[in-house]
Amino acid sequence: MADHGSRQIGHELRETATRYTHLQEYLQRFKQFTGEFPELIDEPTDDWEADKPNVVYPVGGPIFCHVYGDLGKDTKYYTIEPELSGPEAAVFKNVQERILEKSVNKPAPEAEAEYDDRIEELLEETVRISDDKSDDVFHRVRQLPNNLGSLVKNFDASTVADRMVGDDRGQMSLDSGDLSAQQMRAGARRVASSPRDAINRVQRAVPMVREALEEAFGFGRIPVSETTYENIRYQLNRDIVGFGPLEPVMRDPYNEDIHVIGPTGCYVDHGTYGMLETTVDFGTPDEFDGWLRNMGERMGDPVSDSDPIVDSTLPDGSRINIIYSDDVSLKGPSLTIRQGDDVPLSVGQITKWGTLSPELAAYLWLCLENEQTVFVVGETASGKTTTLNSIMSFIPRDSKIYTAEDTAEVIPPHDTWQQLLTREGQGENSADVDMFDLVAAALRSRPDYIIVGEVRGEEGRMAFQAAQTGHPVMLTFHASDIVSMIQRFTGEPINVPETFMDNADVALFQNRVKQGDDVLRRVTSVQEIEGYSKEMGGVVTRQAFYWDPVEDEIVFQGRNNSFVLEEQIATLLGYADTREIYDEMDFRAEILERIIQEDLIGYHDFNDTIAAFQRDGVEGLPFTISRGF
Repeated sequence: MADHGSRQIGHELRETATRYTHLQEYLQRFKQFTGEFPELIDEPTDDWEADKPNVVYPVGGPIFCHVYGDLGKDTKYYTIEPELSGPEAAVFKNVQERILEKSVNKPAPEAEAEYDDRIEELLEETVRISDDKSDDVFHRVRQLPNNLGSLVKNFDASTVADRMVGDDRGQMSLDSGDLSAQQMRAGARRVASSPRDAINRVQRAVPMVREALEEAFGFGRIPVSETTYENIRYQLNRDIVGFGPLEPVMRDPYNEDIHVIGPTGCYVDHGTYGMLETTVDFGTPDEFDGWLRNMGERMGDPVSDSDPIVDSTLPDGSRINIIYSDDVSLKGPSLTIRQGDDVPLSVGQITKWGTLSPELAAYLWLCLENEQTVFVVGETASGKTTTLNSIMSFIPRDSKIYTAEDTAEVIPPHDTWQQLLTREGQGENSADVDMFDLVAAALRSRPDYIIVGEVRGEEGRMAFQAAQTGHPVMLTFHASDIVSMIQRFTGEPINVPETFMDNADVALFQNRVKQGDDVLRRVTSVQEIEGYSKEMGGVVTRQAFYWDPVEDEIVFQGRNNSFVLEEQIATLLGYADTREIYDEMDFRAEILERIIQEDLIGYHDFNDTIAAFQRDGVEGLPFTISRGF
């Protein structure tokens, strides 16, 4: 028996299943196979973590996801979505073709969001909802054999014979004296029953056949039940606007990464349950190939054997890496998607989770409010961009932000935001615009802060030049510690002179760490960069914070010894006693703790609270707090 679920269906799950036929059918099959029902939950938070999970939860619209099994062995991620029955699939294919034909005469949607409305409009022109079962297209088609049979059964050959001998040809035969009237009628009956007459009978049925078939596959609006209508609408949106077979896993915000290896191998890195195999299936290799090509066209980065590796951004902002060629990806085309958040996480949220501490968050608050250059450094999937997005809330709200990226991931909360992306040239008359070009252009745009999404090459040298001219810079960078960071910046291909390294003020190192069975994201070190020392023969740094893995806490080692707080920020603010800056940091840490206690950690609530304090001081806070110094 799983840790969740029961042999009897829960009340809420029963009520939900009555509204969604596909969920009801799935639960019936699951009960027959396992002898139990899953537990319906709102979302799979850490509270639902278990060795043997059996939970089902909604991810938007009619889609549900079900996690069931034994973690580390055979736990699986099941997607539950409307499916088209055989007759529905036939009508869906025709509806899809007719909608595509009709769309040619419609103005093209200007934004992705307008596609939903356009699909709805075209669908209403193509089908109609009918509650009368006898009017349903499937019922009408099923009745065709019965109707034709009735026509043949009721056919009266004698009547036809009488009509035949009574026409001009029959009368002419009688007048000739060759045949008696009785003989003529007998012959007419045989003619009436001949294949030619059968053809005539079918021709009489054609109008009825045509009416039913045209409604199913022609130009009239197709009558369908409301359930069929909703299933077709979901399938159209899923395949045209959404992500096709990937739609359910893309809708689940708890899936941090999605890995697809060939048409039948799809895995998700789930925030609560870890790596899970899913039931997503792209069909045949040709169907998977078609999906990849379609997605490449939608992203503006077509995939092909000649250009098999693509890094791009999906329409929802998620990052995607595609390896297309079978020669390179031996198990078939593969892809990795790193989910983008519609709304970034706040400092309050990641502090509550332990990624930051209130003291460290207050330290970064002072740094970013006072134009320090801050690098967020770490390994792949350590949460660098998440932290970068959250701490930008500390930059004064009236600042102009300039972002330069390969893929759109940085989301500052500021109104004055100049967002730039690289591009590849399209033909001889279109030049490439790379990261170096974007960072160089920043110097002419008079920004208050320059944000570089991720530094990989020579744009890093330009970022240091920007900092040298007085423009504070934030960026993300791949390195495991301060030594490797300096080595990478000063080596090929970035080539920043060691004497320039003092233009960086703070390097925050973040990593994925193991705590028992849990994988956590923690800031493991914060290094202050003092500058190059000829006597020391290199760049001098000072550790301000470190993570204690035994206690799982971030320790402020730099108290009364912080180069950035005392020598740079306190001096800038005019403190007579630079040690008083620690009192200010402690007070801001107390504010952050209160924000968490008051549950103001939602992205917008948190940002509004910080902006109010920066504008009005303690009077602007939504709670009462006083300085203790």
